[in-house]
Order: sequence, then structure tokens, then C-alpha cells
Amino acid sequence: MKAAATARMFYRQAKREEGFTLVELITVVAIIALLVVYITVEIGTTNDDAKVGIANTFFLGNVPAALGSYKSRHANSCAAWASADPEDVAEDLQARGLISTTPWQDDWTAAYDATERRLIITFPTTSSDDASAAANDIASSLVNKPQVYAVRVATSGDTVADATGATKTAPDATIEALEAAQAVVVEYDCI
Repeated sequence: MKAAATARMFYRQAKREEGFTLVELITVVAIIALLVVYITVEIGTTNDDAKVGIANTFFLGNVPAALGSYKSRHANSCAAWASADPEDVAEDLQARGLISTTPWQDDWTAAYDATERRLIITFPTTSSDDASAAANDIASSLVNKPQVYAVRVATSGDTVADATGATKTAPDATIEALEAAQAVVVEYDCI
């Protein structure tokens, strides 16, 4: 009889320990939620950092290579762009391997200033999580690089080159709705 009572007691105790208590479940869900929030924030920051790196590669490697390819097929000169339609400048560069959008999926523009003999690329960072930081990071990495003639960050109200090569106040330029947005304007010598 004593053995049967002991067996029932162990059976009841084992039955009570079959599942998780509500407190245990809430604790596990809370810990998982904190981990998800932390990982999401870290991935978002890393994602923008990676896109800034892609932009730097675009300006320091891809644009000079495309420019060199264009010049090698046009008597080592960019003079053919002087009379070209402004959209043709960007299309010529894209035909030589440049992507048509920024890493944030904004459209960049290119213009050729025949007077100064410079290729001007306006590269918006408007869709970045922090457009100002992204534009400043890109611009600071391009300063004093031999491939780049000049670089600056354009903001709302600044004068920037549009697709026709003319300068306009930023909200009217090809940088769409540059209200609080940013763009990097990069110039390359193209004689």
C-alpha cells in the first residue's frame, strides 16, 4: 500500500511538471523580443555602413574606370559630351558598368561642364536612414583622393548641378524633394 501511495505521489508531481508556467513563458518571450530588437538595430546600422562603402567604391573605383573607358574610345577626351544630351552622359557611364541607382535606390545624375571640363555626379542619399551622416561619410572619404577633383555635400537651398549641367537651387534640381535630404556632389577632371 505504501508503494502505491508513493507511486501516485510521484505521478502527480511528474504531471504538474509537464509544461511551462505562464511566468516562464513570458520571461522567454521577453528575452527573445529584446534580442530581436537589438539585432534589428544592429543590422540597420550595419546596412547603412555597407551602403556607404558601396558608394565609396562607386566613386573611387567604378566612376574613374568608366571615365577611362569612355575616354579611351573617344580620343582620350570627354569633349564629345559637350554637345551631348545630359541624360546621355549618365547612360554612357552606365553602359560602361556603373549602376543606375545609389545603394539607397535613389537615381544619381551626371552632367558634363564643358567650360570647366569636369564630369559632375550628384549622388543623393535621401533614402538613407540618416541622410546627413551618409552624405558626410561619403564626402569625407573622397577628400584628397587623386581621382576626385572636388567633393561637397549639398543640402536644401544649396546650388547644385542638375542633369543639364546648369546650376539651380537644390529643390528645383534633379535631387528630388531635397527638403531635409542630402546629396554628395563629386567632380572629376575630364579633359
